[in-house]
Amino acid sequence: SASMTEDQCLDLLDKVAELRLHRLEIYDHIEQMGGLHIVGTERHEARRIDNQLRGRSGRQGDRGSSRFFISLEDDLMQLFAGKTTMAALSKLGMKEGDAIEHRWITKSVERAQRKVEERNYEIRKNLLEYDEVMEYQRNTFYGIRQNVLEGNNIDDLIFNYLTESVDDAVTTCLDKEYVQTQIAEWSRQTLDISIEPDRLRSDDLSGVQAQIKKEARAEVASVIDVTTGEYMSDDLPPEEWDLRGLSSWAMSRFSVDLKQNQLRQMNINEVKTQLTEAAYGQIDRKDLADVEKFLDPTYGYNDLVQWVQQKFGIEIDPQTLSKFNAEEVSEKILLQARDAYRNREVTYPVDFILEMVFRTAQEDRTLAAEQLCHWTNQRFELEWNPDHVTKMSGQELRDRLIAENKDWLSGGKLEAAVDQAMATSNNGPDSLAKWASNRFSQSVTADELADHDGQRNILIGKGRALLRSELVQLERFVLLQILDSSWKDHLYSMDQLKDSVGLRGYAEKDPRIEYKREGANQFVQMQKIVRDRVTELIFRTKLTADMEARSAYGSHQRASHADAESLAGIASPAAELAGRGTDEQRSDLDAADRAGSSSSDRNISRKQRRARAATEGKQKKQQQFKQRKRRKRH
Repeated sequence: SASMTEDQCLDLLDKVAELRLHRLEIYDHIEQMGGLHIVGTERHEARRIDNQLRGRSGRQGDRGSSRFFISLEDDLMQLFAGKTTMAALSKLGMKEGDAIEHRWITKSVERAQRKVEERNYEIRKNLLEYDEVMEYQRNTFYGIRQNVLEGNNIDDLIFNYLTESVDDAVTTCLDKEYVQTQIAEWSRQTLDISIEPDRLRSDDLSGVQAQIKKEARAEVASVIDVTTGEYMSDDLPPEEWDLRGLSSWAMSRFSVDLKQNQLRQMNINEVKTQLTEAAYGQIDRKDLADVEKFLDPTYGYNDLVQWVQQKFGIEIDPQTLSKFNAEEVSEKILLQARDAYRNREVTYPVDFILEMVFRTAQEDRTLAAEQLCHWTNQRFELEWNPDHVTKMSGQELRDRLIAENKDWLSGGKLEAAVDQAMATSNNGPDSLAKWASNRFSQSVTADELADHDGQRNILIGKGRALLRSELVQLERFVLLQILDSSWKDHLYSMDQLKDSVGLRGYAEKDPRIEYKREGANQFVQMQKIVRDRVTELIFRTKLTADMEARSAYGSHQRASHADAESLAGIASPAAELAGRGTDEQRSDLDAADRAGSSSSDRNISRKQRRARAATEGKQKKQQQFKQRKRRKRH
C-alpha cells in the first residue's frame, strides 16, 4: 500500500516465507561484512606462525577476528600440558566433547610454545657458532681464489708465499729443539722407538747414544710386558694361551724363534726374560754412528741451505749463514729468492715463446718467424722482420730477447713509454685508453683512467701484465690446481672434525670451543701446505706450449671459471722442466704431477671418500671386536 512505510513493507514481506530474498545483500568488500574471521584447528609450536595466521584477518587496519581450537590429544598439549592440568580439568567437571575455555589452557600452550622456541633458538645459535668458523675460512679462501682467477696481483701473492715459506723454514731449522727433534725422528725410524726430544740434552756423542739406548731399553721392556700379557694372560688357564700368535710376534719383532712346544714349558716371566734379553742384544748391536751428523753445530744451517737449494735453486754457504741470527738469515734468503723470481719473470716468457716457435719451425719456418716477429714487435717495439730473425741462432735470439724483456720490466723502458704516451695524449683518458688497448693488447677503458693521479700506475700495471702474461698463466694454473685440491681435502677434514668433535664432551670439554680451535689449526696447516707446494713448483715447472689452443700473442680474456679450466688445454698436468738432468727432470715431473694432491686418489669425490672411510672404520671395529672376543674366550 502507498500509505505504508518502507519498514512496514519489510515487516510484512518477512511474514511470507517465499519472499525472504529481499533481505539478501551483495557486498563489495569483506570489510562490509565485518572482516575476515580465521579459524585455527591447532596451535603451532612457534607463536610466530600463529601470529602470522592471525594477521591474515586484519591487514592494514581492516577489521577481523580469529579463533583457535586445540585438542587435549594434540602433540603440544601431550608434551607440555602435564598431568596436573589434566587432573584439575577433570575436577572441574570436564566431559568428553566439552569445549574448555580457561586461561590455564591458554597459558599452558603459551609456555609450551616458549619452551619450543627457546630450544630451537639454542639449536640455531649452536649451529651458527659452528658455521662461523667455516664462514671466515670460506671468505678468506675464495677471496684468494677469485684474485687468482682474475689474475690480480698474483706476483704479490707469490711474494707473500715466498716470505712465509722462508720464515717457516728458518724458524724450524734454527729452532733450539731442532737437533733433538731430528734425533728423535731418526730413532723412531731406526729403532722403532718414541723418544721425547726434550730428554735428549747431551751434546756429547757417547752421551746421546747412551740416552737413546736407555730409552730404547725402557720402551722395549714396556712393550714386551704389555704384549706378552695379551698372549699369556694370568686370568686364563695355560691351555687357552695364544702361543701361536706369541711365537709369530716374537719372530717378527725380535727375530726370536720360540716354538709353541717350547713356550708351553715356560712361564710368563721366563718368556719375558728371553724376549727382553734378545731385544737388548739388538739394541746393543745397533750402529748409532749416524747420530754424529746431528751434533754438528751447523746442522740446522746445513738443512736450511739444502731446503733453499731444492726450493729455489739457490746456492748459499752454510758457514756464512751461521754468522747471523734467524731474522737476518730470513732476510738474506728472501732477498735471493726474490731475485730468483725476478729473473724467472724475465726468462720464462722468452723460453715459452721460443719453445713454441721452434715447434712451429719444424713444420713451417716462415710461419714460425712471423709469429716470433709479431710477439717481439708487440712487446718490445723492435720492428723485426722474418729475414732478421732467421739470421740469428737460437742462443742469440734468447739472449737478445731476455735482455729486451729485462729492460722493459726493470730497466725503465716501460715507464718511459707510458710517460711519453701520457705527454703526447691531448684527448685525455679516451686517447690514453685507446693507446693502451692497442699497445698492451688488453681492454682498457676511459673510466679506468679517469683518475689523473693513478693513470701512470694503471698503465704500467697493464704493461707488466703483457710482459709477464706467460708466467701469469703458469702461476694461475699451479695456484688453481693446488688451491682447489687443498680446499677439497680441508672441507673433508672439517666434516670429519664436526662429526667427531661431539665426543670431546665426554672429556668435559666444550665441543664448540674444540671445533673452533681444531678448525683454525687445520686451516693454518692447509695454508702452509699450499705455500709449500706453490713455492716448490713455481720455480721448477713450465706450461707446455699448445699452438692450436692459443697463440703466444693472443688477446687478453676476462677471467672466469671456464677460462681457468681452459688452462688445462694449454698445459700438461705433468709439468716439464728445461735445462736439467734426466733424473732430476723426472723427479720434478713427478712432483708437478702431484701438484695440488696429497694422495693418489685426489680425483675421488667427497661422498666416495666418506663412504670409504666409513667402510674402513667398520672393518677396523669388526677386527677389534674379534680380538676382544678372542681374549675373553682365552
